[in-house]
Amino acid sequence: MKIFLKKNGNFVLDCYDDGGIFDEIDNSIPGTHYATTHFALLGAILFTIKQDDQILLRVKRAIKFHLRTLVDEYRFDSWYYHWDFKNYAFLETYYLLQNNLTDDEKNEWQRALKKTRENIDNRLTNWLAMRTYFVCLRYQLFKKFTDKVKYEIRKRNLFRARLSDGSFDDQKKVSRVIQYHIYTTALLHRIYQITKKVTIKNKFIEGVNYFLQFVDPEGGFNYLGRGQQQIFGYAAAIYALEAAKKVDPKNAVVYQYYLNRLNSCLYFYKRDKHFPLVLNNRNDKEKFGWYDYHHLTVYNAFLGAWLGLTALLKTVTLNESKPNFPKIKVSIPSQVAFIRNENIFISIFGGLPEYLTEAGLTIQHLWFSDVGVFFSCPGGASKEKFGKTVDVENIERNCFAPIALTKKNELIIPALKRGKVNRVNKSSVLASLDYGPFFVERLINVKNEGAYITDVITVLKDDEYSEFRFINVPINLSLIHI
Repeated sequence: MKIFLKKNGNFVLDCYDDGGIFDEIDNSIPGTHYATTHFALLGAILFTIKQDDQILLRVKRAIKFHLRTLVDEYRFDSWYYHWDFKNYAFLETYYLLQNNLTDDEKNEWQRALKKTRENIDNRLTNWLAMRTYFVCLRYQLFKKFTDKVKYEIRKRNLFRARLSDGSFDDQKKVSRVIQYHIYTTALLHRIYQITKKVTIKNKFIEGVNYFLQFVDPEGGFNYLGRGQQQIFGYAAAIYALEAAKKVDPKNAVVYQYYLNRLNSCLYFYKRDKHFPLVLNNRNDKEKFGWYDYHHLTVYNAFLGAWLGLTALLKTVTLNESKPNFPKIKVSIPSQVAFIRNENIFISIFGGLPEYLTEAGLTIQHLWFSDVGVFFSCPGGASKEKFGKTVDVENIERNCFAPIALTKKNELIIPALKRGKVNRVNKSSVLASLDYGPFFVERLINVKNEGAYITDVITVLKDDEYSEFRFINVPINLSLIHI
């Protein structure tokens, strides 16, 4: 409780947390995060469809929480305050409900939106994309000239993170995350809806088509980079594919093919009243695959809001058309390679230095027609990168590639290094990585029945090892029936 008014010895108390979203897993309200504003956005979308006054009251209550707690960036939580996530969700909510607000509410909401702070210290591409979209929409609503200037500058900086194959690095040449690529791409569509600029449209479609390469025959795609198998990525991807159907109608039946698989993959894991934060069959309280900053309510609110935005696109379900991908596809600028036929799907990556999840040489994703996913999502949250709360033993060893342990107890792994992938011919890919004490070349040759993997290990300097795994294949024990 908080003293709202004191007069003549009398006190009026206000509940600081009223309207916030309580997380039963963490037994708290994660107020620095964006559950409440995205709950409000989802509610605003539902209100436009159902015209239910009870929904409107809940949305207004949620926004009151946001307005009350943004002043001190939510005093009961010391985590990074997510202005950029909150800002666009709040602005979208205002845009949808402005004609259903009282004059006092409208003035209060407008004042907050015009003066809001931003996470300008966060240079990651998906955060920059949110800031770019926010000022674009705010200029459309309030015609503030500085927003127009900010938009042009931010748009230019945003495109600097884009590679020539259509990929958006989350940090140029440092971190390449597929879920943040598709989230940035989805935000481009929101910008395109406002500006109608052909350059935005083209980069949006190129971003979607780059993303399609990652999708396996069952709809799994979120295996490269931080955020593996999180519903965050599926929310953005489903939105982007539905939007692509409208923007690029001649290829709409192909986008429908991928949509059908992504929806099946997502809804396979749906529980009674929510989705697991990471798509797996573990108990939520285990937080298996979670990072330190994760909250179940936050990601379900985000998923709900973006599925709601998808519904507002008002697309129709089409007959699907299966695309004809080549057996081998290598995107040299982003250093990703895909090997596929009717029986197998393999993804492999060159490697970048930021996260365990962006390891080179290792198989990123391996799917068989008769088995399903055999291996996926190398690495995970390390203690150095958002993995202090949920400690996973041997997370560094989670890779489908050679590893070694020296006599000095130094673990030699393929992560946090830069390697290469190249196409050899129409049926082969060559990946290579310098581990430091040794160098590995991996040849993957696709055949009708599957693929053959040949590793050549060259010792570069003498060392003594207590363990050297020439073949390291992590096994998902939940798939084994004893």
